[in-house]
Amino acid sequence: MKGTFNKDLKKLIDNSDFSFESLSKELKMPAYMLQDFINNKLDGYSKVQIDDICSRLNIILDENILFFPEESEKLKKEKKDIKFLSKNKKNFFILILITFSLITCIYIYKIYGEMMFYQNIISKNNISINIQNLSSNTIVVEDIELKPNEYKNIILEKNKKIKILNNTGTVKIKSPFDEYNIKLDDFEVVLTDGKN
Repeated sequence: MKGTFNKDLKKLIDNSDFSFESLSKELKMPAYMLQDFINNKLDGYSKVQIDDICSRLNIILDENILFFPEESEKLKKEKKDIKFLSKNKKNFFILILITFSLITCIYIYKIYGEMMFYQNIISKNNISINIQNLSSNTIVVEDIELKPNEYKNIILEKNKKIKILNNTGTVKIKSPFDEYNIKLDDFEVVLTDGKN
C-alpha cells in the first residue's frame, strides 16, 4: 500500500528514548519489518495493519501519527464514477421535479379556466348552447330557418324559452355540460334555476 505519514517516523524514533531494537521489541515486530515500515516500504501491509502499528507507536512515543493512503487509479476512477452518477441522479431528480411542476401548473390553469367558466355562468345566469339540425327537413329556431346539418349558437338566459318547430328528425343540442339528441316535433328549451 502506498501513502504518507503525517510525521517523519525516523526523526521521531531518533529523538525518542527508545533504541531501534527496543522499539522493535515493544511493537512485537522484527527489526527489518520496522525498518521497512519507517522507510515507507508498505507493500504487503493493509490499511488496518498500518493503522494498528501507528496506534501502537502513538502510545509508545506519545505522538499522534497518522497514515494517509494514496488513492489508486482504480479508486480515483470509482470516485469519479460515483460523483458522475450522483450528479446524474441530481439532474434526473431536477428534471422530474420540473416535469411534475409543469404538469401541475397546466392542471391548475385548466381548473382555473373551468372555475372561471362556471363562475361566469353562475353570475350571468346564462349558458351558450349549440343547436344542430340532424334531420332531412328545415326546422325553425327562434324564427330562423335551420337547414339540414346546419347549426346555430344561442345564448340561453334564465327563464328564456327557445322554440324549435317543424322537427321531423333529430335535433342535437350541445350545452357546456351535456349533449342531447331530441326527436320531438315541436319543443322548447328553457334554462331554469341554472339548470337545463
